[in-house]
Amino acid sequence: MTLHKQLLIAILVLFAAMLAGVLSYELRSQQEALLSLQETDVRNASTSLGVSLTPLLQSGDKVTAEAVLKVVFDGGFYQTIELTFLQDRSRIKLQNPASFQNVPDWFLNLDLFPTVSHEVVLTSGWLQLAELNIVAHSGYAYSQLWHSLKGLTQIFCVTFIVAALILTWLLSALLKPLKQIRQRAEEIQKNRFGEPLAIPSTHELKQVVKAINNMTSNLAAQFKEQALDAERLREQVYQDNTSGLGNRSYFMAQAQAWIQDSGYGGVALLSVDILDDIYREQGFAARDELVKHCGNKLKAALLHKEDFALARISANEFAFLLPGVEQEQLLSFAADIQTHIADLVVSPMAFSPAISFMGLTQRTSNEGIAELLTQADNALQIARSKREDGVYLHQTKAEQSRGRMSWKHLVQRAIHQHKFVFKAQPALAKEGDKPYHSELFASIKDGDEQYFAGQFMPAVEQFKMGPMFDQYILQQAQAKLADNVVPTLAVNLTLSACLDMDFHGWLEKFLKQYPDMAQRLYFEIPETACVLHLEVLKNLVAIIHQAGFMFGVDQYGRHFQSLEYLELLHPTYVKVDHSYTNQVQKDQADSEFLASVCRAAHKLNIITIATRVEDQAQLELLSDLHIDGYQGFISPPEKI
Repeated sequence: MTLHKQLLIAILVLFAAMLAGVLSYELRSQQEALLSLQETDVRNASTSLGVSLTPLLQSGDKVTAEAVLKVVFDGGFYQTIELTFLQDRSRIKLQNPASFQNVPDWFLNLDLFPTVSHEVVLTSGWLQLAELNIVAHSGYAYSQLWHSLKGLTQIFCVTFIVAALILTWLLSALLKPLKQIRQRAEEIQKNRFGEPLAIPSTHELKQVVKAINNMTSNLAAQFKEQALDAERLREQVYQDNTSGLGNRSYFMAQAQAWIQDSGYGGVALLSVDILDDIYREQGFAARDELVKHCGNKLKAALLHKEDFALARISANEFAFLLPGVEQEQLLSFAADIQTHIADLVVSPMAFSPAISFMGLTQRTSNEGIAELLTQADNALQIARSKREDGVYLHQTKAEQSRGRMSWKHLVQRAIHQHKFVFKAQPALAKEGDKPYHSELFASIKDGDEQYFAGQFMPAVEQFKMGPMFDQYILQQAQAKLADNVVPTLAVNLTLSACLDMDFHGWLEKFLKQYPDMAQRLYFEIPETACVLHLEVLKNLVAIIHQAGFMFGVDQYGRHFQSLEYLELLHPTYVKVDHSYTNQVQKDQADSEFLASVCRAAHKLNIITIATRVEDQAQLELLSDLHIDGYQGFISPPEKI
C-alpha cells in the first residue's frame, strides 16, 4: 500500500472517529433533554389538573371532570391519564396507543427512553378525593431524536466526503515530489534519465530531490560518455578520418554480411584520378580538402539510400555496396556520382571524363566479395582506358534471373496465394542457453524454386510494399502463436513500414486485438530507422509500449551516428550487426569496438545479442565482450 493511501486512510479513520464521537455526544445530550422535558411536562400537567379537578371532585361533578381531563389529554403528549375516585373506586381512563411514525423498529428497540409517569392524590383538606396518574408518551421523544440522528448523520457524511476529497487533493499535492522521486528511482533503476525534477517547497524533500537530480545528471553523463567512447572507437576502427566515410574494414564487413544474406545487387569502384594531379601540384593538404568534399558529396548522393554502403578504400578510390539494384539502376547511379564529382572541380558544362572513373559489376549468382571487387577493378581499368563517359559495367556470363518488377509480382503472388515458408531461430542466453525468443524468417516457395529474404526484400523496400508485407507476416505470426507452434516469435519490421503512419494505425488496432500476445510477440526495428528517422519512429515505439509489447533493435552498431537513440526509445534488446561478430576473431580492434557498443547498451539494462554465431569457439570469444545472448547457425532455424 502506498504512503498516500496509508496517510489518507489513517487521517480519515481518525476524522470518522471524531465525527462519531461528536454525533454520539450530541444524541446523548438530546436524549437527556427530551427525557427531562417529559418529566417536567408530566409534573406540570399533574399540578395543573389537580388545581382544576379539586373543586369538581368536591361537588361530585364527574362529567365536567372528564371533560377537563380530555382537554388536557388532547393538548399534550401523554400515553395515559387515569383518575380514580377513592369514594367508590370508579375511574376515568384516557389512553393513546403507542404510535411511532417514520421511526424504524430497530431504533425503538434501543429503549432509549424509560416510561415517565407521575401520580398524585387530590385532597380537600384532610379528605382524599381521588388519585391522578399521568404517563408520558415516548413517541414524540423517539421521533425528535430519530430526526436529529438523520439530520446529523447527513451533515456528518457530507462533511466526511468533502473532507476526504480535500484531504486527497492536499496529500496528492504534498506527496507529489515524493511520487516523482519514486518514479525517478524506478527510471534510474532501468537506466532511463529524464529532465531534472522540480524543487519542491517542502523543506524535508528539497535536499532529497537535489540529490536525485544530481545523481541522474551524473548517470546520464556517464551513459553519454560511454556512447561517445563507442563512437570514437568505431571511428578509429571503421572510419576514414579524411573523408568521413567508412574505411576498407568497414566496407568488407558490410559486404561479407550482404553476401551471407544471399543478397543481389551491385558493387562499384570510383577512382577520382584528379586527386593525384592536385597532390602533385598543390600538396597533400589540398588533396585532403578535395577528398573531404568528395566524401560530403557522396554521402549526400546516398542520403535516402539507407541500405547502401560507402567507403574510401585507398587514397583515390571509393567503394559502393548497392544491394537490390539492377543493371539500369546501377548505370544511372554511376552517372549521378560522376556528375557530383565533376561539380567539385569544373562546371557541368565543362565536364571532363578524366576527373574520375567508375567500374561496376553485379552479383547474379553466388559470387564472393573478393570476386566482385576483382570484377569491379577490371571494369575500372577498362573505363580508364576507354575514357568515354568514365563508366564501365562488367558483363557477367549469366544475366540476372529476375528483374525488379518480377520480384514485386512474386511477393504479391506469394502473399495472396500463401506461398511463404517460415522458420524460427532461437536467440539464446549466454548463460544456461535459456531462449529469449525465436526470430521468424520467411522465404517464398514457388514451384521447385525457393527464394530467401535477401533476394526479394530489396524489391519490397524499393516498391514501398513493407506495410502490406509486414501486415501479412504479423498475421501469420499471430496464427502460429495462437496454435502454440512456438512459445515466442520476433518479427522484423521493414523500414518502409516503420515510416508509414497508416501502418502505425493498423498496428495499434492489431495489438489491441491481441493483448494476450504481449509477452510472446516481439518486434525488431532496423537501426537505420532509429538513426535516420527518430521522430517518426517515436510514434511507432509509443504504440508498441502502450500496448504492453516489447521490441528490439536489429543491426545494432551499423551506422556512424550517435547511440543516444537507445535512451530515447528504450528497446528491450539489441542485436549486434553481424558484420562485427564475423570479424571478432580476426581483429582486436573489432573486439574492442564490439565490447564498447555492448557496454553502452548495458548502461541502460538493454540485453545484447550477437548474431551469426557460427561455432562454439566464436561464442567463447564473444562471451568476454559483454554479450548476453547469441543467435546463429550454432543453433540453426527450424521450420514451423
